[in-house]
Amino acid sequence: MPNAVALSIDTFAVSLQEFVLNGYERTVIAPGGEVEYSLNGTPTVDGQLYEPKYVWTLAAFLSEAEWRQLWLIYRRSERKRAQDQPFSITVADYVEAYVEDQDGRSRALAPDGEVVALDGGGIEYPALFHARMYEPRWEHSNNLLYPYIARCVLRELDPVPAS
Repeated sequence: MPNAVALSIDTFAVSLQEFVLNGYERTVIAPGGEVEYSLNGTPTVDGQLYEPKYVWTLAAFLSEAEWRQLWLIYRRSERKRAQDQPFSITVADYVEAYVEDQDGRSRALAPDGEVVALDGGGIEYPALFHARMYEPRWEHSNNLLYPYIARCVLRELDPVPAS
């Protein structure tokens, strides 16, 4: 599934593949740590003690059926959240590989994904994430095959560990 972001929860699933221009962005939520210096010039660093979380900002052309699946994924997740049930949406990111500075995976491999060894050590692979979706928006496009442009933001909740 090259250049796609697959989203799923329970029986609902959709793959976003036809991104609008600049319609895929994955960034890191990394509260900055400060560097301070002691009286003798020794650096002291503070900051978070956990792995930074990801945020996806997506905009893609969708068919009517794909748009409905995206909306159902959002609705199911929010209904489960309101009922205090596990509500995370599984995100399989095939667009941007997850890169690690070690030989073994720390995250689950996306279906049909492959681990690639990097020069100098480390690996990269399409990974799975758990995320929350913020209300998707849509607009009509002039494309008969993909009549909707959907926009949404996903924020990572926690990693899907490697099995």
